[in-house]
Amino acid sequence: MASGRITLNNGRIGISGKLLFEMNSDQLEPEGRQLLKSLVLPLRSYLKTRNEILMISGFTDDRSMREGKRKFEDNWELSAQRALTVTRTLIEEGMPSSMLFAAAFGQEQPLTPNSDEKARAQNRRVEMAPVPKASNTASTRPAPAKP
Repeated sequence: MASGRITLNNGRIGISGKLLFEMNSDQLEPEGRQLLKSLVLPLRSYLKTRNEILMISGFTDDRSMREGKRKFEDNWELSAQRALTVTRTLIEEGMPSSMLFAAAFGQEQPLTPNSDEKARAQNRRVEMAPVPKASNTASTRPAPAKP
């Protein structure tokens, strides 16, 4: 956390995109996998005690995808695939799939204005945020009595 590559802000864990992925890639770096593996047990325990699930969100900077041999159509697709990669990795490392879901934000919701490369690097990130589980208490009415 001291290096700023991992942040904790309002209950959200932010992980620098560079720690997890190379630029414009969804292939997880070995250091990123190790980090995610180390988070599984504490996150699983935390979520169980609070009856919450974890939203894994992908974000990018405002730069368009590079032309040429690009793998992704745009920043929305890149952020979605990165969120899915992190979600799948957490599942592979022991997190129950019922405790996670992925979301993509693309270049929307930057942490800071995309004014220079340092700011853009901050906006390329994956966040994990606990959210309440959906209530399964659907209204059940007793069957009408037969006359």
